[in-house]
Amino acid sequence: MNKEKTELIYLWIEQDEHGCFQNMEFNFSPCYKINFDHKTRKLTAQKTDKLNVFSEPKIQNLTAIIGENDVGKTTLINYLTELGDVPYSPEDSAEKRQRREERTDSFIAVYKQARTDTLKIINHLSGHRRIQFEGSEIDVYSRNEFVAEDYIGKISHICLSNSEYGIDASGSRMNSGIDYITLTNSALPTIYKDFYRRLYGVDVESFLVKLTPFNTFQRYMADKADAADFQVFLDILYYDSLLKEKSRFCGKKIDVVDFSISILKAPISGKLSSEAEIMIQKGMSKCKTLESGLCEMGLWGRLVYNLAMELAVVYDDFKPGTKKADEIFSYCKSFVTNKEQGSERTYYLDAWHEVDEFKAILENAKKGDNGFSKMDLARVDYATAPVGSFQVILNNARKGHAFVLKYLVVLNLGMSSGERALLNIMSRICFASQIENYMPGKGIQWNTNILLLIDEIDLYLHPEWQRRIVRDLLSLLRRQFKGHYFQIILTSHSPIALSDIPVENCIFLKKKSNGTVCQEERNTQTFGANIYTLYKDAFFLSDDKLAMGEFAQSKINQWIEKIETGELSEEKAYKIIGLIGEPLVRRNVEKMVRRQYKKLEPVKGRESIHLEVTEEKKKMIEFLERQKAEIEKQIKMLRGI
Repeated sequence: MNKEKTELIYLWIEQDEHGCFQNMEFNFSPCYKINFDHKTRKLTAQKTDKLNVFSEPKIQNLTAIIGENDVGKTTLINYLTELGDVPYSPEDSAEKRQRREERTDSFIAVYKQARTDTLKIINHLSGHRRIQFEGSEIDVYSRNEFVAEDYIGKISHICLSNSEYGIDASGSRMNSGIDYITLTNSALPTIYKDFYRRLYGVDVESFLVKLTPFNTFQRYMADKADAADFQVFLDILYYDSLLKEKSRFCGKKIDVVDFSISILKAPISGKLSSEAEIMIQKGMSKCKTLESGLCEMGLWGRLVYNLAMELAVVYDDFKPGTKKADEIFSYCKSFVTNKEQGSERTYYLDAWHEVDEFKAILENAKKGDNGFSKMDLARVDYATAPVGSFQVILNNARKGHAFVLKYLVVLNLGMSSGERALLNIMSRICFASQIENYMPGKGIQWNTNILLLIDEIDLYLHPEWQRRIVRDLLSLLRRQFKGHYFQIILTSHSPIALSDIPVENCIFLKKKSNGTVCQEERNTQTFGANIYTLYKDAFFLSDDKLAMGEFAQSKINQWIEKIETGELSEEKAYKIIGLIGEPLVRRNVEKMVRRQYKKLEPVKGRESIHLEVTEEKKKMIEFLERQKAEIEKQIKMLRGI
């Protein structure tokens, strides 16, 4: 494993599979200017005198890919996530070589090692094309080099996104370390299916899993789990980590968890019932009289019922002779203890102890319900317990087993789309930092160097959260990952986030009139810039556009035409003036109205409009005066006055 700080500082793409980038280069470091001439195949690298403001012990660099829709931001994140597939060797068959020639992942990557500033160049051009660098020829990175060195593979890639579209559901590729892992909504199933099967005792390492009742049932339960279930687990994990670190989430504050316990239901019979469903129906029919009695005993009774039902499904000889929860619970332990040694016995003994631990949480929890009668099917009984109580579930999951988690229903994790988007990113990073603990048996671990890729980091976020997302992200990485070095590449539409990122750390993408994508050079500094100024930057709003919505601009222009032609009454014209929020536009429209209706002074009863304009003008002058004073202060500091 590469223990030295290593950073991707340059990438040249000949053509991606979508044809978005053609002979395009990306400089990710402000400290280097690298260029590749694809005609002469000459690569040059030059150091700059720029400062990397993100350089610190755990963070190497942060780069923002900025641009409007459909310029390839997500395509670039995809490309970087899966960078470095194994190249072919001359010994490969002609057919395999032909397939390789037809692929479009021909690229050049340049990495920098922090300690020595040594540049490592990966020539991944198709057709065995050599490149020139500082008078030397660099061969194509061969299969033998990949196997022996695997330079790219020594940098783990994590890809995150809240978007439902764009990022491929590629899951992950893992060798001795994690090459890349995709924690997007569409890719989560490839992770949580394996996650739940492990926790529920299914052998996921063997190619052929023995078709026992236990394996059939547990696989059925694991496959029922969905992305929402997994996200609840990630949320609990994240809030628990915040509690331990005495930190806070800027969104919804959750110190306690409202939860209920679902019950195992027999699948509805049908012609297409699976083997697992038939087996569950048969097993549960032996103990169907238990449901009403135990479930009426509240959440504790529900947990005991679920344990008893599972045992009834898995074992033909499980026959409790009582309806009392505590007695059935004791019978479950003695029944399992008397079984032969094996994975099934181990799982259910662990399950019994987990339920026993959870009983203490239930006894200390505050009880409640939704107000419906006990006979009403819509009734929900729940309990409220501190977030820290759920370490029981987290600890058991770390040990590789879970029972309560199957039936746990968390009720108070509903939140706005912005809160959910931010919590998704933060909780998935938190899970990634502990993935070795929660996916045991794989022998996986993060490489020392990690490239974190986040697509549309500002998606759904309130402007205030966009303003602080970079700071909060860096803080989370410092807390969660020990002994790792991070490089971050993110995409955004937001000028707000740019206030935290120097222009030297930004790549601006634009689409030309002919449909091709290009980079636009920007000289205006963005770091620490006024957010309102960034919003009016020509990159986000064309010079011919006002800093207002397109609909409002169109509507105001229509009103102006009607005022000039006298189509509007004086009363309606003044109502329109009251709707216009931009002070200069409003004042000019009012002058037009007064001129049209031959009124040199404000009409009585409409002085408030003038007062508003005057007040706004006063505030603007005060703001500019403060800016002037601050600028003069900075000039004096620079002059050493």
